[in-house]
Amino acid sequence: MIKLYDFLSCPYGQKVRIVLAEKSLTYDLVAVDLTQHENRKPEFLRLNPFGRVPVLVDDDTTVYDSTIINEYLEDEYPEPPVLPPIGSSAMRARARLFEDFADTSFTPPVGQLIAEASKPEGERDPNRRIVRSCRKVAVSTNNRDGVPSKGQGSC
Repeated sequence: MIKLYDFLSCPYGQKVRIVLAEKSLTYDLVAVDLTQHENRKPEFLRLNPFGRVPVLVDDDTTVYDSTIINEYLEDEYPEPPVLPPIGSSAMRARARLFEDFADTSFTPPVGQLIAEASKPEGERDPNRRIVRSCRKVAVSTNNRDGVPSKGQGSC
């Protein structure tokens, strides 16, 4: 039986839950409350010494990092595939580029944007981090050939 240790609002865990749903895999969700530092408890650190979610346990196999979890799921449960077929190296590489872009260039500034926008107006960053985050998102997604470029949005 698959167990997914996750914090529900974590975008990386959401990415894994999408793949589990696409593959129609059943799993037990184990909520890890990051606000209560449950990811720092010894029992969780035995699963992932870095103390990050998500973590997937499939029988005797423990995998952490959302990208690696999804690649494990693709290898272990190949049907239906979520990546282009094995003969399409260029398309598989393109899919991985988009995933890497989402993880490293899109999700972090969007998270900052959401965090700042969620604060009452008087508590927002006076240095206008929200504006910088908006610019990073806009610049990093504005590429004519459709392939995101890492680092385009850096200030």
